[in-house]
Amino acid sequence: MKLSEMFKPKYDCITADEMNGKPVTLTIKGVRSAEMQGDEGENEEVWFVQFVETDREWRLNKTNGRALFAMWDDSDDWEGKRVTLYPAENKSGMGGPVCIRVKGSPDIDGQVEYQMMTGAPPHRKARVFTLVQTKVASRTQQKKAPAPQGDYADIDFSNDDEIPFN
Repeated sequence: MKLSEMFKPKYDCITADEMNGKPVTLTIKGVRSAEMQGDEGENEEVWFVQFVETDREWRLNKTNGRALFAMWDDSDDWEGKRVTLYPAENKSGMGGPVCIRVKGSPDIDGQVEYQMMTGAPPHRKARVFTLVQTKVASRTQQKKAPAPQGDYADIDFSNDDEIPFN
């Protein structure tokens, strides 16, 4: 039995484990907030992205939220936009060994860069992240997306197929 099966989260959200190591492109249906109890008992507002292709939501964290805002300035404009997500090694130390990150979107032109602070003090530093224009290809007609740069440069995106969620 997996840890995720033993300790089910309060919300049935999309997880990186079910992506089978491949990127997936989903169409944003909406964004909603909810109050959840934090680790120390305080209430905090959390955000969820809803998709056309599945009833399951994606809990948005700051890293992924910044990526979406880098592509589209206002969350009111996200509806109908497609976003390509991929499973990545979780370097934050929070959660499991794999997390979901934003690769880019078929709905952006070229590359979009954004900067954010990473790491814990005293090693905290500004990093530049690059989002790329993605293409969703059929298995028989695969196209290679532009090579990512920065922290994502070591990830192989050559198989950029759309993977359905259960």
